[in-house]
Amino acid sequence: MSDSGKDIIQTKNEKSGLVRSLEENLHLHKYSAEKVARFVLQYSEQNGTNISKIGAKDFSRIYSFNNVVFKFSPDGQKSLAVKLFSGGENSQSGFVAESLGKDFLQNSGIFGAESRILLPKNILESNADRLIATEFIDNLDQVYPLILEDNKSKLLVDFLIRLNELKAIPTNLEQFANRSRYSKDSVYEIYQETVSRLEQFKRWLDDDGKITTKMWCTDNNIIPLFESRLNELLRFIDPIVLHKRTNITDLRFNWGDVSFPNMNFKLIDDKRILVPIDMEYAGWDHFSGGISSLLMHHSSEGLSDESKRLILAEFVKNSRLSEQEKEELNARLIATDLLFIARKLKPVTRPAHETKGLTFMRIPYESYTVAKIRMFLEPALKRLMNNRIDIK
Repeated sequence: MSDSGKDIIQTKNEKSGLVRSLEENLHLHKYSAEKVARFVLQYSEQNGTNISKIGAKDFSRIYSFNNVVFKFSPDGQKSLAVKLFSGGENSQSGFVAESLGKDFLQNSGIFGAESRILLPKNILESNADRLIATEFIDNLDQVYPLILEDNKSKLLVDFLIRLNELKAIPTNLEQFANRSRYSKDSVYEIYQETVSRLEQFKRWLDDDGKITTKMWCTDNNIIPLFESRLNELLRFIDPIVLHKRTNITDLRFNWGDVSFPNMNFKLIDDKRILVPIDMEYAGWDHFSGGISSLLMHHSSEGLSDESKRLILAEFVKNSRLSEQEKEELNARLIATDLLFIARKLKPVTRPAHETKGLTFMRIPYESYTVAKIRMFLEPALKRLMNNRIDIK
């Protein structure tokens, strides 16, 4: 047998051993372990590294919910963040959004040295395996806010305004045509999605066996409260603003999931910079899409209304919005608030074995139900009763 043939067999054996190691040590399904092993092979060929020197020891899981992210730290090499997109129906669109969106922003020129925004570079990716490896940025200050320092809020606003400078002109659309998954053509479409989610929840409650949850919802008037807030949206928003569709020329670039877990900070040379990550929902959206996501996302629930108002005031002032645009922003904020509350209802309806990321998956059903009420419905009720953000 030729030396090249022996090398191929050796590589296959080493890859098989790596797959078993990844399955056992990182608790991956075989198909996911095979994807990571193919990444290692591609990485080793690109960097001239012997695959036998890379193993599960070089990986550590740093995030696992919709997708899995590993820190990959091979000896003597710079660490990478390796993101393995899930096998769900949205994984391909998420991969495309993150891959093309990152390239689009890198080439846009909006994140120069003066911007104090660091976009981690894509180092290696595989369309077939839906895997992206980016440079790993260490020592990040991840914010789950109670009080957001003024310098951080200004960086976030600057980031959103820079993204809004990217208008959806035909050339840009050819480069990156995705619509953000949060994008809707009108406020009324956001309202319709919210109503649909609420109706699904009501039908689920009417089934047998939902005694604890239904009693809690009845005692706290959560359904009437929700319907009252939806009626407010229809009553107080100008019908023209409510039904206005977003023209292509009015679309702006939206990071997608502009939420605090994805907006990180780092000190470099005593200057604080913003390091945004995770853009699998990126695409084109109404100019208010980013700020609405930031203020109404579940992760902002610990942020005081006063802090939200300060962020919003900074955004309005620096965006130089017209009176019409202010009306549109106000309507989107109210509608997005209700939509995010409605999204809290979906995990409540999932069976225990289908609910991801929860710590009470294997406990008795009744305790599981109470835990879901506390985790999802109580915050939803609080938002329905208290959250009022109005730019006026």
